[in-house]
Amino acid sequence: MIDGKVAQVLTDTPSASICTVCGATPRQINDLTKIGLKMKVRINMDGRHYMPVFVSDGCDYGWFEYGKYCYFFQPKTLKGKSWSDALLSCQLMGAHLLSIEDQAENSFIKNILKDDSLKNDNYWIGLNDDCNNREFRWSDNKYLNFTNWLPKKPNNAGSGENCVETNTIGWNDNDCSNNMGFICKFVKGNG
Repeated sequence: MIDGKVAQVLTDTPSASICTVCGATPRQINDLTKIGLKMKVRINMDGRHYMPVFVSDGCDYGWFEYGKYCYFFQPKTLKGKSWSDALLSCQLMGAHLLSIEDQAENSFIKNILKDDSLKNDNYWIGLNDDCNNREFRWSDNKYLNFTNWLPKKPNNAGSGENCVETNTIGWNDNDCSNNMGFICKFVKGNG
């Protein structure tokens, strides 16, 4: 057990030791992975509980699915991070900080943020002005062809607001060192 939490292993090529742990033979594992399923094993690190699960290329538990993407929402109240730490956290999960491509995707995000457990926080998204020239760009290199700025934003108040947060209303530029919740995104099947 790590910090009282169950560890997860997601692999395309499970080892013989993992197969032994979850009670499946290597042949059974290979048959399932050949048809495109991945083996996910939840392992309680005290060595007493194992739960093998086979998953398709959809979204993992705790991620929301929309179109061809999976989304993860980390509220500030649970573990707020600076923009750069949020970016790293997403990358460690095989994702990027959220880029929003159009109004439909933005509406999906806003609807999720209306949930009682999420609605009181602001969330970092992947939009930033790392060159400090007021030309905002997505951290995943997607084109910026949609915006949802709050009125009179971005305003660069205090000359240090180079990262972008979102909430149920719209986008705001803010100081990148502030701790916020964050939203990660990845293409289904690439996680």
